[in-house]
Amino acid sequence: MEGGAVTVTLAEFCRTLRVARCLAGYRAYEIADELDVSAAALSQWELNRVRPSDEHLRAWADLLDVEVPPGVVGITPRVARCGTRSGYNRHLDRGEPTCAACRAANAQHQRELKEAQCGSS
Repeated sequence: MEGGAVTVTLAEFCRTLRVARCLAGYRAYEIADELDVSAAALSQWELNRVRPSDEHLRAWADLLDVEVPPGVVGITPRVARCGTRSGYNRHLDRGEPTCAACRAANAQHQRELKEAQCGSS
């Protein structure tokens, strides 16, 4: 790759931040407290299960004195559509009131779970 920029995926960068945290001797809850998020949220970011906001990503990197490579911040996250279970969770994650379509999708999901549990007994 002569003269080309090295591309770092968000997943790779989050793994880098996890390694940096461990090498610096921080526990997950200590970093989470500084970022004003739960340790579970930080774990989800480190495992690339949930995408941190650009603001949290920058703050997380700053805490660990790690430079954010160009192109990592600013990736547009996939947005969960309203009227889906993912949309319902998005509202909760953002502290927003849930819309009627998302509440209906969540209720349907809960009914399906209950039916599956009753059917397996």
